[in-house]
Amino acid sequence: MSEKLFKTRRQWQNVRVVAMSAPFLLSAAAGIGFTFGQIRLIIGTAGLLAVAVLVAIVRDRQRPAQYRITDTSLELSRGKLSERIQAGDILDASMMERVVCREYVRRKVQKRNREQGMSTRESVSEFMRFCTIDVGLRSYTFGLGRLFVDRMESSRHDLILLRAKNGSEYLLSPDRNQEMMEQLSRLKRRQERAASEQGQL
Repeated sequence: MSEKLFKTRRQWQNVRVVAMSAPFLLSAAAGIGFTFGQIRLIIGTAGLLAVAVLVAIVRDRQRPAQYRITDTSLELSRGKLSERIQAGDILDASMMERVVCREYVRRKVQKRNREQGMSTRESVSEFMRFCTIDVGLRSYTFGLGRLFVDRMESSRHDLILLRAKNGSEYLLSPDRNQEMMEQLSRLKRRQERAASEQGQL
């Protein structure tokens, strides 16, 4: 089998939420501002929206990663980070929706903080080190923006949770998630067949 290379996706979900809400907020601010002669309200709202756009871009524009599946392993790389997982060390992989993924990560982070004394930032970074999609662990809009993003069609099954036999877990955000799941399944089947044939010798 020739190796398969998957790149990470960018969905710009936070930017889309800000862009969709901006006209309504500006219209409301303009109506109130002109009615009561408060031009500063309009200027202030425009300034806040500009800051919101910048924050959304920062959260959505993550350093890209690559996932390479060879005949014997899965290779993950992102900037200076890289890791190779042998086929026999993969426990399982499953596609996850953004909402389910967020709650899963929260539970795992709390468990690691309690049992291993890791900080929340360290635990989250470990999960997200090869993922480029913001799953909404933090919200600057009291959950309103997160609610809109969760309802987007692009938020469904856009993540892969891969678990290794040594207890490590990886959130992955491939551009072709269904195809990558199929390739991971084939990788595991080949490894199982090879282990079975070796055991029969």
